[in-house]
Amino acid sequence: MKDQFLFVVVKHTRSLGASEDLVVAAAERMATSGNAPAFWFNFRPPETDLRIKRLRAAKCQIHFHDWNDPLLRIRRRFSCSADRTAIESSLRSTIRTERPTHIVLNQGGNSDASVEAPILQQENVPYSVLCHAATESSWPGPDFLPAMRAIFSGAMQCLFVSEWIWQLTEVQVGMKFDNATVVYNPCKFSTIQSSPWPPTNTAFSLAAVSRIENKQKGHDLILRTLALPEWRARPLNVTFYGEGPHRKTLESYSDAIELDSIHFAGHVEDIRAIWHRHHGFIQASRYEGYGLSLLEAMFCERMAITTPIPAAREFMSEGETGFLARAASVEEMSKALDRAWKHRTRWQEMGAAAAIRVEADYPKDPVAEFMTLTRSFH
Repeated sequence: MKDQFLFVVVKHTRSLGASEDLVVAAAERMATSGNAPAFWFNFRPPETDLRIKRLRAAKCQIHFHDWNDPLLRIRRRFSCSADRTAIESSLRSTIRTERPTHIVLNQGGNSDASVEAPILQQENVPYSVLCHAATESSWPGPDFLPAMRAIFSGAMQCLFVSEWIWQLTEVQVGMKFDNATVVYNPCKFSTIQSSPWPPTNTAFSLAAVSRIENKQKGHDLILRTLALPEWRARPLNVTFYGEGPHRKTLESYSDAIELDSIHFAGHVEDIRAIWHRHHGFIQASRYEGYGLSLLEAMFCERMAITTPIPAAREFMSEGETGFLARAASVEEMSKALDRAWKHRTRWQEMGAAAAIRVEADYPKDPVAEFMTLTRSFH
């Protein structure tokens, strides 16, 4: 019997992002070999998203739960469980239509699939669970803990995009995973991208490349750090690349406090072009699944100033490839930035060392490694 995969994508945010890149890339390769998998989303993915266009081009069947279905809106008036019932019905129907031999449960975090996981178990289809993020600021209470534990106890295989997420999840659910391993998300680069060094005669420039969303990404911490008197006095600029729900708020506040060292550049497709204009990477994330934008900067020969996200823990060496803030706070970001400033004449040298480090240690083909793992668990 030919293997048939179903990727079940479950996210509290109900939006596509980097946590789908690995499964989409794997699906494309499966389709190339004549075995296109199917997808089910717990939300309606936008057809304009490049990932969905790629799945359509690969002839992958796409199913989803539509939160805006007119009939569901009516049912909500009479039942508080209407959404849960609709999700269960949609997923069961997809499983029975596609008849998968294996399911990959792709979670944006580590607790998204409390509704979906029991359905996979009831339908008696073996599944692996893939987790892309975890945070120390969110812990399951006693009422939710059994549902979160069930996600992992029913899985044939538990996959995490970093060892830090793996370890934190074990503590949060009070379980030891004997069937767990780390997989890596695909990075835009796998070799060193030679990047010319910009002039430093007027100022030094850093770039923050990510979705502009303060709760996770901590852009507010960068802005508040540069607003301190000691940083206003130094020739240092930071440019925020990306869009997000808090861009307007940060722009407005930056104008209100007359902070002219912060700039907003919007989304830029060419990552390498960013590093032709900036001397280093800065990020103040409160939590991350991994931190691919850091790796991209390192591949492009740039040193980094960042909070202790998983990628930084694995690839950064203090004072050699960058500077690590001890925590996501204005005080610690300012301390890390100050250490970096004192060594600014070495930033180019440190960026070159960062590129050598990440090229040597990051997997050349994480998609192939992921496919091998998911095909082996049965």
